[in-house]
Amino acid sequence: MALCSNYNASNVTAAVAGADLTVLHIGFGGRPGEQTDLTCDRNPTCNLSMYHNQSRMLEMVLTHIDNTPGSKLIIVLYTTLPMNITALVPDTRVSAIIQAYYPQHWGG
Repeated sequence: MALCSNYNASNVTAAVAGADLTVLHIGFGGRPGEQTDLTCDRNPTCNLSMYHNQSRMLEMVLTHIDNTPGSKLIIVLYTTLPMNITALVPDTRVSAIIQAYYPQHWGG
């Protein structure tokens, strides 16, 4: 089992190399310093997309899935705010999406 806690291409590639199952933990909201005051009602500029570094990591993992027949990807979302995942839902490379919300220390 390999872990990746740094979002750079070599670390992500090393973590998923040879894996037949990848569990990707992503999300946002509620942590100190994060934007939690999203007033998206009737606000066309509200951005509910995942963070750029998480999006890049997801792309790297999906490339691995493309190049490794039979490999599976499970995404675990840790969010206290809405997150736009509409592109992930129909993606056949994603085996499951689990909404874990934001369990804080109870999630351990």
